[in-house]
Order: sequence, then structure tokens, then C-alpha cells
Amino acid sequence: MKEKTLLIVDDEISLLSSLKLIMENEVDRILTAISAPQAFEIIEKNRVDVIVTDITMPVINGVEMLKTLRQKGHRMPVIFFSGYGSHEFMSEALELGAYEFLEKPRVTHLPEVVSRALKNPEQTAFKISSKNPDFERLIQKKREAKGFSFKDSSDAGISSADDRD
Repeated sequence: MKEKTLLIVDDEISLLSSLKLIMENEVDRILTAISAPQAFEIIEKNRVDVIVTDITMPVINGVEMLKTLRQKGHRMPVIFFSGYGSHEFMSEALELGAYEFLEKPRVTHLPEVVSRALKNPEQTAFKISSKNPDFERLIQKKREAKGFSFKDSSDAGISSADDRD
């Protein structure tokens, strides 16, 4: 069976750490990037099966990142994750074939959405998901299960373009 790789893109390092914890049992490998340019570098050097990305990021936003990926021929599902979703961004993302749009901090169903995207990558199931009221509780539970808590990003276990298998 083929190894499944998830790329998470967000300029907030603490959120990258939290999402990585949530997803660690759902895929074989998780790569992270703090910007779209770093994500492009990772994608050029690694096979990525699904992307979870913020919309609002410096330099290149998530929608522009998706547009560039599509122009380069990349067709992996892209799941948007943002606290700053606007109808303008969502409309453009839909036109570009976004898989789904999740609102921060509602992420307890992220594993389900990623799993669905991995099983049916051709399907575009764009919708706004706003189920999950307990993001912090989920993160705390995952941290306690691992026996630690994050005080700063240095012990967060973030992967980057230089941290590949």
C-alpha cells in the first residue's frame, strides 16, 4: 500500500504543531510549511497526497497557492482552514477545485475530512464545516496522551522542507 503524505501549511507555528498532533495517526507522513513558497519547495521534492492550508498567509495566500498548484498540474485535494474566510476567497477556491473549507478553530472533524480526501481525491466536496466547539480540549488531550505540553515552538516537533525522510 502506498504511503499517504499530508502537507499542512500555516504561518502560525503553534497551530502547525496542534494540527500535526491531531493528524499523526491518520496518515503515514506529515510535512509542514510556514508559507506557500516553502510548500512549493516541499511539493517539488516530495509526493504529497493532500494539503491542509490556511487562507490568510503573508507573501502568497492559500487561494493563490492553490491557483499556482493547479497551473503547475498538481491535482491533490486542498482543504482550506482559516479563521478569516470570506465569500470572495471561498468562491474563488471553489472555482479552483478546493476540496473543503474548515473554519478555525473547529478541527475535530479534520481527520475525517482528510481521510475522505485521501479515499476520493478526485471528488470536490467543497463546503463550510463549522461543527467542533472544543479545539483546545482536543489538543490538550493529545498532548497529555503524549506526556508533554508545548511551552514554545522549540519543542513542538515541527517538520520543514529540510526535515524529510
